[in-house]
Amino acid sequence: SLTSLFTNFVEDWVKVILDEPVPHEPGTTFVYDNGASHMLSAIIQRVLDRPAHEFAKERLFDPMGITNYVWQVDPKGIAIGGWGLYLTTDDMMKFGQLFLQKGAWEGTQLVPKWWVEEATKKHVSVIPDDPESPEYGYQWWRTPWGYAAAGMGGQKIYVMPEKDMVVAFTIAGAADSIEMVDALMEQFIMTAVDNDCQRKQDEAQKELDAWIQAMALPPKKEAAIFSNCCIKDIHGKAFTFGEESSIKELKLSFNKVGMEGCIDLTWKDMMGMERHDHIGFGLDGQHREGKLELGPIESMMYEYDTVYAVGRFTGDRELEVFIKYAGELPTVGWQISFSNSQLRLRTINQSTGIYPDFDEKCAINQQ
Repeated sequence: SLTSLFTNFVEDWVKVILDEPVPHEPGTTFVYDNGASHMLSAIIQRVLDRPAHEFAKERLFDPMGITNYVWQVDPKGIAIGGWGLYLTTDDMMKFGQLFLQKGAWEGTQLVPKWWVEEATKKHVSVIPDDPESPEYGYQWWRTPWGYAAAGMGGQKIYVMPEKDMVVAFTIAGAADSIEMVDALMEQFIMTAVDNDCQRKQDEAQKELDAWIQAMALPPKKEAAIFSNCCIKDIHGKAFTFGEESSIKELKLSFNKVGMEGCIDLTWKDMMGMERHDHIGFGLDGQHREGKLELGPIESMMYEYDTVYAVGRFTGDRELEVFIKYAGELPTVGWQISFSNSQLRLRTINQSTGIYPDFDEKCAINQQ
């Protein structure tokens, strides 16, 4: 587990990983661990005397024409092995195609053929003696159709040697995104390529086309719902919270036509550092751009400080704001409610560790 890396903000990740207790005899129990993947990157750097991302650039990315990417590093400059590599969907496809071609790319053997075969075969069952158990190779998951690289939240590369086929997914924001991509593969894509079931293929293709068309439509604009009464009570006013609160100050403002608003939030993170975020949000169904102040921990976890947010009044005195991080999976939802005497900010959903789960109140007269 890498939990202690973030709760204590340690400099030497390798030491933390090596100091972790090993409760089972090595080779007897499967546990997926990002720390193990990070150790592989550390080993590459120790052996080659240069980071894994530099080695990958020379041996893989440059020969394959992959230029638009980011690979984050830990505090010691070691390329993060368990997460932090950002690739476009097209470049993910290239990586899958490289393995489909047994490590060859445009006539050059970039990865040894024997390693591709060794890495993508079964080495362990997640649940021993269970024929339905997921199977794992070396950094590749086995699938009913071949093997797959699985990233956070449903980012996946499926390689299907028998079909001579590669499928890549990038997805964000859906709570069930991991299950979603597997369902798309099984119910739509693999059915569509099954030449023995022409009727199912045609039906699946129609459903897939309709799904893609629906996803491509621009967001529907909605009329803003609010009352002049609630705007008057909260617009432009700074609400100060108590000393024990994780929020120091909240300020809400709205433009004259009421189509967008803004949250200025001053708060304390888990290290006690004061942070300030400026988050604009649309009230017409359209997202607005805002900026976060990333701390030292978040800057290692997330590459971008830009967010997009949309809000809606669900009642005369109740506002909900939903925040999406640019280029990232995490989302946050806040509910801000206010009476004549009290304002409350409450987290209603989130899939990120940047913010605490807020449930903070302050008196309206403390403006």
